[in-house]
Amino acid sequence: MNGASILIVEDEAIVARDLQGRLTKLGYRPVDMTARGDQAVALAEQLRPDVVLMDIHLQGAMDGVEAAAEIRSRFGLPVIFATANADSTTLSRALLTDPFGYIVKPFEERALHTAIEMALYKSRNDRLLRASEANKAAILNAALDCIITTDVDGRITEFNPAAEQTFGHSRESVLGQTLPELLLPVAAREGYLCKVAQCLASSSMHGRGQRFELTALRSDGMEFPVELSLSANVTARGDRPVAIGFWRDLSQRKRLEQQVRQLQKMEAIGNLAGGIAHDFNNLLTIINGQAEALFGSLRADIRACQRVQEIARAGDTAARLTRQLLAFSRQQLLRPRVLNLNDLVCDFHRMLGRLIGEDITFTTNLSPELGEVRADPSQIEQVLMNLVANARDAMPTGGQLVIETSNVELDEGYALTHPDAKPGLYALLAVSDTGCGMDKQTMARIFEPFFTTKEIGKGTGLGLATVYGIVRQSDGYMYVYSEAGFGTTFKVYLPVTREKALVVRSKPSATPPAGNETVLLVEDDDGLRAFIRSTLEEYGYTVLEASHGKEALALARAFARPIDLLLSDVVMPEMGGRALAEQLAALRPEARLIFMSGYTNDIIMRHGIMEAEVEFIQKPYTIVALLTKIRDVLDQGRTLRHAAGPLSCSSGSYSAR
Repeated sequence: MNGASILIVEDEAIVARDLQGRLTKLGYRPVDMTARGDQAVALAEQLRPDVVLMDIHLQGAMDGVEAAAEIRSRFGLPVIFATANADSTTLSRALLTDPFGYIVKPFEERALHTAIEMALYKSRNDRLLRASEANKAAILNAALDCIITTDVDGRITEFNPAAEQTFGHSRESVLGQTLPELLLPVAAREGYLCKVAQCLASSSMHGRGQRFELTALRSDGMEFPVELSLSANVTARGDRPVAIGFWRDLSQRKRLEQQVRQLQKMEAIGNLAGGIAHDFNNLLTIINGQAEALFGSLRADIRACQRVQEIARAGDTAARLTRQLLAFSRQQLLRPRVLNLNDLVCDFHRMLGRLIGEDITFTTNLSPELGEVRADPSQIEQVLMNLVANARDAMPTGGQLVIETSNVELDEGYALTHPDAKPGLYALLAVSDTGCGMDKQTMARIFEPFFTTKEIGKGTGLGLATVYGIVRQSDGYMYVYSEAGFGTTFKVYLPVTREKALVVRSKPSATPPAGNETVLLVEDDDGLRAFIRSTLEEYGYTVLEASHGKEALALARAFARPIDLLLSDVVMPEMGGRALAEQLAALRPEARLIFMSGYTNDIIMRHGIMEAEVEFIQKPYTIVALLTKIRDVLDQGRTLRHAAGPLSCSSGSYSAR
């Protein structure tokens, strides 16, 4: 390697000048000369020559061996000893400094040239090796996956920091130990060894890998799932392959997958519940309405009245179950307003105390700085009642019940590990008990409708399903912590809002009001349409009936007298309620409007009804509720032109212009 820089360290000036001449003749570049060991160290630091040509006997306190040792340790420069003293003691000392060459004076130029070229070659390889080792160390230290290498006997030869953190072992403690016995449970060892044998025995696997999942073992004995990418690598000798494994902890991913599967399962069950709501609510409207009407006409017959009351009670129970299913499926029609959870807990404190009984200690811990939320108060009351009732049932022999509220900030990190949670500020409502608790299998199913651990006849299995649906539909999130024998905590997170409190309307009168106006009734269910017509006619109204929108428009064109009210279903064949209302507004601008539907909130929103600021009644409803709604709308004087049209679509939802 001609042109290499050489530092000459020689205590005899004549020899130093001779070396300078020879090196120049050979094409090298002598950069400086010195006769002192300490100066040699200083010049090596300053000039950083490619090679140091070092005599052993030097002037001053530091001889050549000591100077060479410091130059090697501090700067990593190659040193060639050139000396006339070749006794065994001096040679032994010189060898301790890891010299790159050793030539004895007097020497020929060929020997000098060979020694320098060998030193330069070795130095270059040494630098490459150090760079490779540095890169390897950087990769091992920076890798997020565990990197573990083993020899053909399965002994661990490398164990990076990620592996230390994941498995709980230090690198020093595992090197040389057999991997399967240390890091795998007994049941997983045979499968792992089989994969390793296949990998090492097949030369075609070099540079490729096998990827599979197995169970690993932490230092504390806890088992956890891992994904292992295994490949073979042949050592420099070519006859001792090693297995390189990239291990990835799957614990968090498995938890997230389980949560996503649970959410998907709940969504599927919810869609099923919502799918039957329309027909079921139509039937319940007929059953409950006819029972209500029949009861009024049979007051003299006590036995008949009792039977009708049983029908009505069964119908009410069915309607309540439907509402619970819709709440679970997050498709219940909510009437949200701004409220404070502390006020709700305080209002229910006395009733909740009676609900749980005297053998349970009931305490509250309410944050005075609690933020307000936007939710349906009756639905949140149902959440609280169900959670308290659930806690009571978990403590048949008594215990402690605590209701707490506080402000909670959920960050991005929390949301990453809880797929149904969103970052933000929440008002927390927590209900804790010291009851029997739950195991993991039970916790995985507690929000499923009709799942219950109670005896037959003691529960429908819809309580917690209803709670789940209401919270999710209110843009909230739930978390449950429980251990068998140690109690349970249900945490309800509802988003904090900056909105002001809304004015709540008063409840309708219990006395059915009558009227003499003309009502255009549009309903595709024949049985329900017949029931509504007979009811309205009984209370003095003139009724025009149609099974869909087009038929209703034909009736409106043919009818000579005014039409005071359009009472229409939302989803119908031929023409739906929204399109009917828009077109009828041009024919009968004086008419008022009420929409009715047994469909769920999501369907109603998609048909542009709930955002249109029109009156709406949800099936099933009672005769009193229907007649009161009709009377209120007729008395308000809100015309069809003002109420229904024209409707427009903005930002994905409908609103009235």
